[in-house]
Amino acid sequence: MFEKGLVDIIGDSLTSIPLEAIPELEKKWKISREPTPTTMIIAFNTDKAPFCHPKIRRAFSLSLNRQQLVDNIVYQASSIATNMIPPLLKQNRNRSFFKDNDVSQAKILLEEAMTEMRITKEAFEPVVLYYQALSSTTSKIMQAIQQQWLEALGIFIKIESLDYRVIVDKLTHGDYFMCYTLWSAMYHDPMSILERFKYKTYAKNFTNWENAEYIQLLDRSFYEQGETRFRTLEEAEELFLKDMPLIPLYHVDFVYIINPRLNIPLWGDRLLLPMSSKI
Repeated sequence: MFEKGLVDIIGDSLTSIPLEAIPELEKKWKISREPTPTTMIIAFNTDKAPFCHPKIRRAFSLSLNRQQLVDNIVYQASSIATNMIPPLLKQNRNRSFFKDNDVSQAKILLEEAMTEMRITKEAFEPVVLYYQALSSTTSKIMQAIQQQWLEALGIFIKIESLDYRVIVDKLTHGDYFMCYTLWSAMYHDPMSILERFKYKTYAKNFTNWENAEYIQLLDRSFYEQGETRFRTLEEAEELFLKDMPLIPLYHVDFVYIINPRLNIPLWGDRLLLPMSSKI
């Protein structure tokens, strides 16, 4: 319909662009991007061994090659997530809290943790990574992550696609080891993400993670303003990613195409269009 001129704007958050069609579309049209406050993640159930140990969680996170995923599979992302808060919500947008694809450090952490827990790699045999297969791309991402863990850590993690309702039920009841999911900020502030993990009893805290120092930092931020407050929230973010109750993967973009014959007002280089519009 777009190519025939029946539709003048396609893409998020209006319609979906089929990923397999993008290479051909790029030859004819300018594809635009806008950052969103959404991040794709892999959540751990921190109450379940072996992911009750932070070194295990960090090993699985550091061993991933996010850049490879973004460059070769994930078209909806332009930036990897080596932080917790989407850059759109941060003042210091480029700060990373860990190194992507740090395989050597990941191997060290894994060996230390297995020694401390007195386990072997056989402890990972029951582990399944759940995901919702929204498209063939999602399955490719899961297969790539599975292969990266096997090559970096020598651990084969089973993957399984489930219906959305089943995934929500498993997350809610803690009936999982790992799950590929996302978060989106509900308001324009880092606290929209950070507050979800303040207490393990919170409905959105599927990881069951809780940390007394993290709670104190969030509480302190309530009495601060401006730069002081943002530094406190960044300190909380750093603490969170040191414990790594989940794996940030990449920040999601809106991807869209506009027929150049349209005269649509822009603010700077951004399209002024209500996010709820349908075309």
